[in-house]
Amino acid sequence: MFNNDFMFHSRYSDDESWFSGNGTLYNKRIWESNFIPNAPDMALYGWKERGAGGINAMLQMGKNDMGNHISEFPIGTYKKAHRHGPGAHLFLLSGDSGFSLLWTKPDRSDMIKCDWQVGTIVIIPGEGTYHQHFNSGTTRARYMALRDGKGGFVAPNTAAGGDVSMKEGGIQVEYEDEDREIHEIFEAELAKSGAQCNMKAFIPYCTGVAGVTVERRT
Repeated sequence: MFNNDFMFHSRYSDDESWFSGNGTLYNKRIWESNFIPNAPDMALYGWKERGAGGINAMLQMGKNDMGNHISEFPIGTYKKAHRHGPGAHLFLLSGDSGFSLLWTKPDRSDMIKCDWQVGTIVIIPGEGTYHQHFNSGTTRARYMALRDGKGGFVAPNTAAGGDVSMKEGGIQVEYEDEDREIHEIFEAELAKSGAQCNMKAFIPYCTGVAGVTVERRT
């Protein structure tokens, strides 16, 4: 790559527009652009299927083969667990407290907890590893997932997509199907941060409130 005069015209250009930060928004929250000037503040879009008021953008950049995305979710909430292929690197962009749970066995006897710290890569799930992300802090939390992709525009909401219930052939665990201990762990972490749980609209035994996520499908 260095001291090489070959020009990667399909990915880089001296055209000013290539690094302007402008782009095109397609269906399924797909944002095509060659440059993201400020990932912690870029616009994201609703993804109700992943739960709890989360927002997201699927990134298509430089005509490359990566399948990166950025997601954010509110205070006192967590996303639904799911699993997929290996290699995704989760990089924390914002949030003052949070964690991820990872497990492979049905009884979760091998479950581990990974605490978050902004500016670090917190988890890299292996093949088929269930993982679930929790915002236990007092500010909104945002992360960027760096992973391989298939290139081109691949809609994430397919039958095997990360937002389709396992009961429907997908790879996602719905709130009503998760073990009660998951929510109890979350509320214990919230107590440490002095934050309120906002999952009552999704979890009937939640001791908190509905918060901003008052609709089941939000």
